[in-house]
Amino acid sequence: MTGVKYFIISFFIVGTLAGIPHYFAKDTTTETEILNPYENLEGKWSATFKSTFFKGIIHYKFNKENNSFYITRVIEENGTDYRDNSLSLELKEYNGTSGKGIYHYQDEKVKEKIKCEVTFKSPNKLKVIYNYKGYPITETWTKLKQ
Repeated sequence: MTGVKYFIISFFIVGTLAGIPHYFAKDTTTETEILNPYENLEGKWSATFKSTFFKGIIHYKFNKENNSFYITRVIEENGTDYRDNSLSLELKEYNGTSGKGIYHYQDEKVKEKIKCEVTFKSPNKLKVIYNYKGYPITETWTKLKQ
């Protein structure tokens, strides 16, 4: 009986001592080990629009130097297809899953900067949410295969 008793006590002492260092361990993560939250946005994206303002498809490309999306191509519903290099979305804050930024809206008559929210829904889906002239708008961007 005493052997079993000493075994159980020894078992708890060793288990306790083995677990104690984990409570006092310091975070040893360095800045180089922290993943870039913008990494999941890199690449080309596409959005299809069927609104009163525009009907067609717009392609975007993420610029990691300034954390912004630029329009690369516009395909209108009537078949007109042209290249572009306009700033579309500047991210001011982004944590890898959601953030805030400035959406740049432009047509023939007006050029506006609108506050927006961005939500990374999956590796292939991004939601851009903003209000334009009192209308809540949600755009779904799909990542294009490279």
